[in-house]
Formats: sequence, C-alpha cells, structure tokens
Amino acid sequence: MSLQSLKSNRTIQIALASGSGFFLEGIRNILRDENCITILSEASNVKEVERHLIETKPDFLFLDNRTIKINIK
Repeated sequence: MSLQSLKSNRTIQIALASGSGFFLEGIRNILRDENCITILSEASNVKEVERHLIETKPDFLFLDNRTIKINIK
C-alpha cells in the first residue's frame, strides 16, 4: 500500500489475530473510534487466520505473535 493511498479517505481494513480474547478486546476498543480503520475479522488460531485472510482479504493483519505462531513462506 502506498503512502498516497493511506492519505486518501479510504478506510483501512484489518484483521486481528490473537489467542487471547483479552488482547483482541483491548485492540478492538482502541480502534473503535478510528473512522479510517475497519476491523473485518478476528481470529484466535492459525486455521482461523488462514480462513479470514482468504475470505476477507484485509489490507493488514494485526497479529499477536506471542500467542499465535505462523510460518509465513
């Protein structure tokens, strides 16, 4: 994603992933009032992360790598 597209009025779509519901709730609460960010999905394990990335195609994945280990190739 280019800097120019970030400056536009386009909403940034993200997926959240963590094995901790407490962590997901905290991030969701932090981002709740950000008009330029939409949370498309939340995942709590690797299989859910893979499925959500394929189905929702977010701009970004916000991954809590302390609780979910993903081997990206």
